[in-house]
Amino acid sequence: MMPSTFHQKLDEARQLLLGQQFAQALARYEKLARTFPGQAVVWFEYGNAASRLGQLDKARRAWEKAMALAPRNAELILHDLSGRDPAGLWQFGRALAGL
Repeated sequence: MMPSTFHQKLDEARQLLLGQQFAQALARYEKLARTFPGQAVVWFEYGNAASRLGQLDKARRAWEKAMALAPRNAELILHDLSGRDPAGLWQFGRALAGL
């Protein structure tokens, strides 16, 4: 898949996520994660979609994968969870508590 196709598919998934069509967004992110497993941004946003559906175990695993792929960005990922979505950090903490 060409880089422009990756960005197009990622943008499509983001539009669903931003449009609060969480189930459809999650399905898109699942496809992206299978096709581009080394892309931290895919795993991070996958976790966001899963958390909005209350699938906290899936969200935790996706966020952990994102942080493992981009360890230098782990702090930014946590900050983004708390800054962009006030419930995000709470949900992340709740998901981590299930470890």
